[in-house]
Amino acid sequence: MNRCEASWIGIKAGESMTVRDLCLALMVESANDAAIVLAVNSSGSFDDFVAKMNSRAAELGMTRTRYYNPNGLPPNAAKKYPWKSFNVSTAGDQLKLALAILKMPEVLEFTSVKTCDLVRTVGGYRVSVTRRVNQPLRRTELAPGESIVKNLCNHNNVMVKDRQKIFNPDGREAVDGLKTGYIDAGGSSVVITATRAGKRAVAVVLGSSSAKERDEQAARLITDALGALAW
Repeated sequence: MNRCEASWIGIKAGESMTVRDLCLALMVESANDAAIVLAVNSSGSFDDFVAKMNSRAAELGMTRTRYYNPNGLPPNAAKKYPWKSFNVSTAGDQLKLALAILKMPEVLEFTSVKTCDLVRTVGGYRVSVTRRVNQPLRRTELAPGESIVKNLCNHNNVMVKDRQKIFNPDGREAVDGLKTGYIDAGGSSVVITATRAGKRAVAVVLGSSSAKERDEQAARLITDALGALAW
């Protein structure tokens, strides 16, 4: 199994970034530091946010899910990541979570972003969206003193890569989210969603041995689901 370094944007204490842009960095780049910043700033402390995660999971009936941190990284023997254990869940629980999330359609404004630019500003960062599902490429306009430090690309290959895209009969792209994930112990995973004929399908793939296997399984499941929706 190939090892994968954790993703970060590099935001530091004293630097500024909007909640919107932190969410974009989290959903597109899987930025683990963005998850920590959002957690602490929304709940006051790391531990309080994790407690809220577990409380909400219980409310949703996610009985086989337990969270120890906001970003899914594993505990580390060198104490780089100080939490006690691995986050754990199941495909069924992740489906419950996805269905709850999709009741908030504004979430798709983040999950449907294919590419964006991380822009260094005076005193912090901002994120400029350059491509969304079913929209053309947009160029990032820079203000004086700004610079692009990183191009961010969504890891949901079935949504992003031309050879893997799924199209509806009207020619529009079907997939518009939700989120990929990877750690060595858990393999490659994705919760994928798509629409057809005004209806939405969701598929969950956990623990694949590679991103390629994950993408193939996810594409097959969501294609079958979309075909069923068309009847």
